Amino acid sequence: MSIFQFWSKLTNMVWDYTYGSNQDFNTAWRPVKVVVRDVLKMQPVSRKTWTDTFEAIYTMVVSNEEFPKLAYERIQIILEAHVKECARRLERSPAGKLLNDYYDIWKSYDDAHQHLQALFSLLNSKLCSGNDETDGSNFNDGNFMDIQKLALNLWMTEVLKPDLANKIVRLLLDAIIEGRRDLLSNQKLFVMQTIIQSISRVNESMAKNDEESKFYKETFGNPFLERLKDHYRWEASKMLQELSISQYIEKVLAKLDEENKWIAIIIPNFPTDYVKDVFIEHFIQTNSMDQILSEGVRMIEEERADDLVNFNKILKEILQREAHNNDSETTTLSPLISAFQNHVQKKAMESVVTLEGEDAHIQYFENLLLIHDKYTALIQETLEFNSLFNNALQKAFQFVSSQKLASRKSGDPAELCAKYCDTLLRMSNSSDSDMDRKIDRCQIVLQYIYEMDAFLKFYARLLAKRLLLQTSESIEREERMLTMLDKFSGFGGTDMLKKMLVDVKVSNDLNAEFDHSSLNVSKFDFSVKVLQSSAWPLPHVDVPVISLPREIECVISQFTSFYTGKFKAHKIQWHFPISKCVIKLNYLHDKQYLVSMDAYHLAVLMLFEYTDKLFFGEIKHYVPLPDKTLKLNIGALVEKQILTCDTDVIGDESQLNLNLKFSHKATRIKITNHKDRIIPEERAETNRSVDNDRNCYLQAAIIRVMKARKTLSYKDIVSEVLAQTKGKFPLHMSNFKVVIDTLVDKYYIELLPETQDVYKYIA
Repeated sequence: MSIFQFWSKLTNMVWDYTYGSNQDFNTAWRPVKVVVRDVLKMQPVSRKTWTDTFEAIYTMVVSNEEFPKLAYERIQIILEAHVKECARRLERSPAGKLLNDYYDIWKSYDDAHQHLQALFSLLNSKLCSGNDETDGSNFNDGNFMDIQKLALNLWMTEVLKPDLANKIVRLLLDAIIEGRRDLLSNQKLFVMQTIIQSISRVNESMAKNDEESKFYKETFGNPFLERLKDHYRWEASKMLQELSISQYIEKVLAKLDEENKWIAIIIPNFPTDYVKDVFIEHFIQTNSMDQILSEGVRMIEEERADDLVNFNKILKEILQREAHNNDSETTTLSPLISAFQNHVQKKAMESVVTLEGEDAHIQYFENLLLIHDKYTALIQETLEFNSLFNNALQKAFQFVSSQKLASRKSGDPAELCAKYCDTLLRMSNSSDSDMDRKIDRCQIVLQYIYEMDAFLKFYARLLAKRLLLQTSESIEREERMLTMLDKFSGFGGTDMLKKMLVDVKVSNDLNAEFDHSSLNVSKFDFSVKVLQSSAWPLPHVDVPVISLPREIECVISQFTSFYTGKFKAHKIQWHFPISKCVIKLNYLHDKQYLVSMDAYHLAVLMLFEYTDKLFFGEIKHYVPLPDKTLKLNIGALVEKQILTCDTDVIGDESQLNLNLKFSHKATRIKITNHKDRIIPEERAETNRSVDNDRNCYLQAAIIRVMKARKTLSYKDIVSEVLAQTKGKFPLHMSNFKVVIDTLVDKYYIELLPETQDVYKYIA
């Protein structure tokens, strides 16, 4: 029969309450005392004796209100005497046997007080719960604890008192440290675990008392961590002397894993975060942080991927500890982050700074993509998406995109990026999937463009040429690129570019309508691009009147009538330099050729319809273009050998001849003045346009600031305007001063006469 079954049976009995005097209590207590002492000494107790003792305790508890308190006092005296004897035995124990003796004594005591807890369960209920099942009296005044807690409390005060506890813990810590080097037997391991558990059990029993609940931490936890610090400090110093930093990092990582497993075995419930924190502090941050970071810099510079994998694990531990301690990540890792950024900058600049030639824009863009892919992969594979390194990568590319190339002929980064996009969007033999992938990858570099306004200017010029010269792959792909550019160009940045695409679509509708109208009587294919002058980067100059074939002039007149009849308020200006026509050369007998050219080329070539030779002056008379433009167009015909020239350089006295022996391996020939490229004059014009736009933006920003503030110093104006222009374009102080002077000249602001740098807004 178990204790609980016995207790259930006992509570259903009716007892004769005959005890009432102290003599009665002493008489009843004598056999109970014998059983208690036998239990503490681990002497055998028969079932009958145990049952009789349980009944006697029940009788004492229910027969008199004073008996439970007397029983508690007698138990406390017996336990205290026994515990003091245990302490004396341990104090006499030699150091070599102390841990084993403590283990034996504790195991006996632990078993004993658990049996006593069961034996005196009714007494515990009477004194500690405050609930008397017979008369409702309340004994729980805070001076009583159950027998098990009483036993543990006495163990803490008598056995684990400071001197003896310190001696035991010191030997225990020695055994824990030595246990790393020597394989412990299961028995030794169990002894150590049991001793630590005894301290923990005492601490848990006092959990309601804030002061006493610190017992485990003060007795074992803090000394254990301090001993670990000393051990880690010694071992880290030894390893640093024997190993290279790469080997040291590898060893530390392995040791951290071993340490976590060892602590989990020896002290199962000990907070591993504390141990890990001490480990990281002494193996990494205190003793070797500078050496590790220096080696990390070398790993990055030498791109040692395998070593960086281990290095990243160390970094993660450092960052986690700093986050836990609310330290700044960048304070510790700033040298490493800077080294990574500088290394990426160096490699990226080396790959692009000396580029030149016709394909410089392709090399520039693709080299940057390769560098970006390389170091992005390095971060992902070895540094596991570390945000600090990603930020460093971005800063490195922002720096590179702001640097000019050694050869100014190739153009600035903004122009090179625009030209690369132009290359992708032109007609090519590449598959759609390949081109779409390349367009998607464009954003990797485009997001770092330093001068986005300049990029958009160059992009607009090249987009106009693709659309007008019909070299664009498709409108859909153009729209896809603009959608991507919206992410980086800011609000309204691509509005003009989108208007250009709208114009092309509207022009297609107008051409279809004109083809079906009665005004169109042409016998050849004819199409017109009707463009809004404000949306297209076209020169606003008077176009010279040139002689074109009668058939072309007729259809031009017909379309003009059609358009003005449809839109009476619109004015048409024809731009022949950007036109395109295809003619057939009929004067050659062996082969026929189709030649694509613009209207100026056609005007020159039509002069040879009735003659085989003309002087430059004669051509100039019929085609009244500026000399430079005319020579450029004639030169394109000479370059393709449709015309020949009797001088090496076309001049006023040069004679141009129609090449009657013209031959070419292709039947379709394209004549161009390289209008599809950015020529130096256009580059200069675009840069001037960018500067003008920036100056206008600055003027507007300064006026807004001055209108709101009325009076400001030059320094404050610069500060507030810089905040408004941040991220839009680079602001040079020399330009800023010029803009200020311009606004003074225009009477928007004035310099106060009694000051040197304070300006006032003029309403």
